[in-house]
Amino acid sequence: MDKERLRKQAEGFNGYGDCFIHTEMKNGVNCETCLCGDPRAIIHGIAGEITRISELTGITFEQLLGELRRIHKSYGRCRKV
Repeated sequence: MDKERLRKQAEGFNGYGDCFIHTEMKNGVNCETCLCGDPRAIIHGIAGEITRISELTGITFEQLLGELRRIHKSYGRCRKV
């Protein structure tokens, strides 16, 4: 992950309604994430990502949330960048 490049890119997403989300993980390990912006906008962006994954997998948003809880417990937390 090019942390400095991401930090510079994220700087432009710090206003109301702005959201910058970038996550990288390779082979199920070393999850790193860069989040910037309005917390409500970030939540909205994450919900949009969950909706898209739901569409791709054919499971409901609610089912996917349950799967995310299970996966999160098994992998642990992502590191902040």
